[in-house]
Amino acid sequence: PTLRHPSLPGLRRRRRGAAPRGPFQPDGLDPTQMPQRVQAVGLGAQRGFFENIESFSVSPAGRFAIVARAGGAGVHDDAARIQICDLVAGRVENLDVATEFRLARISPAGEHVATIADESESAVDIWDVAQVLTHEASWEPSGGDALNDVLDIAWIDDGRLLTVSRKSIMAWDVHPVRAIYQLQLDRLSAGVLSPGGKQLAISASDSIVVIEAATGNLLQRVDLPAARNHRGLAFDPSGRLLAALGVSQLDLINVETGEAFDSFYVPSAGETVAW
Repeated sequence: PTLRHPSLPGLRRRRRGAAPRGPFQPDGLDPTQMPQRVQAVGLGAQRGFFENIESFSVSPAGRFAIVARAGGAGVHDDAARIQICDLVAGRVENLDVATEFRLARISPAGEHVATIADESESAVDIWDVAQVLTHEASWEPSGGDALNDVLDIAWIDDGRLLTVSRKSIMAWDVHPVRAIYQLQLDRLSAGVLSPGGKQLAISASDSIVVIEAATGNLLQRVDLPAARNHRGLAFDPSGRLLAALGVSQLDLINVETGEAFDSFYVPSAGETVAW
C-alpha cells in the first residue's frame, strides 16, 4: 500500500536565503570511485513496434544503468519492463513489471531501484533488485498535494533518496521511510546531483541554488538575469560549471564563482543536457 502521509518526526525545514560566507567547494568526479573498465551492452530488440524507452539513467559511480520500457506489439499493449545493466560485468537483466515507470533510478550499489509510475502518479516506490524483484516501500512525498507532484528522484546513497517536487526538495531514509529535511523553493523545474554525489543543484524561477544533498544546507546561489524555466541541468566533471537548458536557451554558469557567464539561443531545445 502507498503511504500517503509518511513519517515526519524530526523533519528539518530549510529555507532559501543568502549563501553562507566563504568559498564554494566544487564536488567534482573522484576517479578512484569510477570503474576502471566498462563494457558496452546490448539492450536487445524491441518487443514490439509500440515499445518505447520511458526512462534511462546511470548510477552515480557509473557502474550501473537502468532502462524503463513500456508498450509492445499493439497500440494498446500495456506491457512494461526494466533493464538493469551492469557495465563492468557486461550483463543486462530484464525484469517484467506490472506498471509503466516514467522515472527509474538505480542506487549506487545497484541493489535498489526507485521509481515513479506514470504522469498522473506522484508515489515513489522502492524495489530490491539484488536477487529477485521485491517491492519494499511506497509513499507520496507530497502528502497527496496534487499541485506538488514529483519531478525527479535521485539516490544520495543506498539508504537515502532525494525527491524534487514543484515546491520543495525532500531527503528521505528509505528503510524505513522517514523524512530527513525539506527545502522550500518556488517554481522548481529541474535538479541534478554533482559528479561527486554530495551536492544538488536546483533551478528555481529566478536562480540556481546548490545544496548539500545529505543535510539540505545551502552552499551557493546564482541569481539569473531573467526568469527561466529550465528543463535540464548538467554539471561538468569538475563540478565547477553547470549547463542549464531552457525552452529556447542554454545558460552556462560558474557555480564556483556564483556567476552566470554566458547564454545561447537553442532552437527546438529538448529536455536533457550533458557535458
